[in-house]
Amino acid sequence: VLRLSKGVFEVIATGGDSALGGDDYDRALALWVTQRAGLELESPADKSRIATAARACKEALSTHESALLDVELSGGRMSTSVSRADFEAVTRGLTERTTTAARKALRDAKLSVGDIQGVVMVGGSTRMPQVQQAVASLFRCQPLNNLNPDEVVALGAAIQANQLAGNNTAGDLLLLDVIPLSLGIETMGGLVERIVPRNQTIPTAMAQDFTTYQDGQTALALHVVQGERDLVKDCRSLDTPHQTCFNQRFTGMLRKQLASLVNRCAKVVHFSHELLRIEIRRRRGTKDSRLQTVRKRTN
Repeated sequence: VLRLSKGVFEVIATGGDSALGGDDYDRALALWVTQRAGLELESPADKSRIATAARACKEALSTHESALLDVELSGGRMSTSVSRADFEAVTRGLTERTTTAARKALRDAKLSVGDIQGVVMVGGSTRMPQVQQAVASLFRCQPLNNLNPDEVVALGAAIQANQLAGNNTAGDLLLLDVIPLSLGIETMGGLVERIVPRNQTIPTAMAQDFTTYQDGQTALALHVVQGERDLVKDCRSLDTPHQTCFNQRFTGMLRKQLASLVNRCAKVVHFSHELLRIEIRRRRGTKDSRLQTVRKRTN
């Protein structure tokens, strides 16, 4: 969800379903066709052939009311006519998952459907009429199709890369991006303690205090993860556990502050501040001046 104002592109919220794409529509159509024909495909080659044929049929249905799915299988040729209505019925559940992701992004942005003034279609799957109809029904406006959906992301990435490289000296465009998934660390019991929440505008710096778990503990292992789940095993590991040593203390006496700095290049810098020493681990893309600023905030 973007807010545009005088050359400033502010990302309010971001979201989606990373397990949903055009291939899911292909598989749903291929499965429906084989079930209707009473076939059970065992050969990987046959499954690949019918998936390719289903994709061609799907693309044809974007501009025609019906299309022929024709494929040569190991057991013989299969040819069947598929109408657009059939395809929409078979894939209705997938299309509803798309609108569910859109509603979640609106909820994260604390906006209503009436606040949206335009919807840009991105990705080849948005050419499907049922997707465009679902978007128009949800947002109560016709989606914008004046850009090639296959090139929209690449065009935006090129503009942002040009900005980050410092080639646009006029500075008439500014993108205020957000972090798409929460960042946190692993705590005792394999639980995740989030430090930087999702949809936080970047660059950003946030910190949180942690303490030891047992008496006589002499080290802490810092394991950085990304995701919204409560268990570490369900999140993505961004960094291998890093050991920090210190003198023995009773439980709760030693407090350790972990700060996260996320810069505009989406590089993550993690450093720890404890009573005994300061340890900084730097990744490429963050200036020394920025690290000094965050260091002062955590002192």
